[in-house]
Amino acid sequence: MVMDNSSLAAELNVALDYFIERQRIVAGAMTDLGVDLDKVSRIGAFAWGYPKGMPSPSEHKEVHQEGFWTDQTDQKWKYFLHGKGCRLVNCETSEPIDWDCPDVSRCDPWKFSYHLEWQLNHFGNKYPLLSIWVNTNGRG
Repeated sequence: MVMDNSSLAAELNVALDYFIERQRIVAGAMTDLGVDLDKVSRIGAFAWGYPKGMPSPSEHKEVHQEGFWTDQTDQKWKYFLHGKGCRLVNCETSEPIDWDCPDVSRCDPWKFSYHLEWQLNHFGNKYPLLSIWVNTNGRG
């Protein structure tokens, strides 16, 4: 089957735009958990937690590295804070969204590839050419 590259690129852009928009959910979760996004972008995990045995400054608010968070639409997510970011997985749909501070309008290709796999499993009919391409070539 010969694919129209411009149509394939258009589907990929729609999927990428969707992922970038969904990253805002992660930023919102981190903020709701009390994580300072600016600090995380500068000093990573030290902004939300300190290694065991290392004293933390008195003004430091330690946040659990993992747990559950509910968004504004009452969707429940499992979160895992890591380095300069956070991974959310929707408890109902298993949607994975992984993002690193500070810019929600940028994304990591590797993290996008995992979300794309989820999108194709849930919205495959929305991306017919992309589904064929990934099934033929793999996601990575």
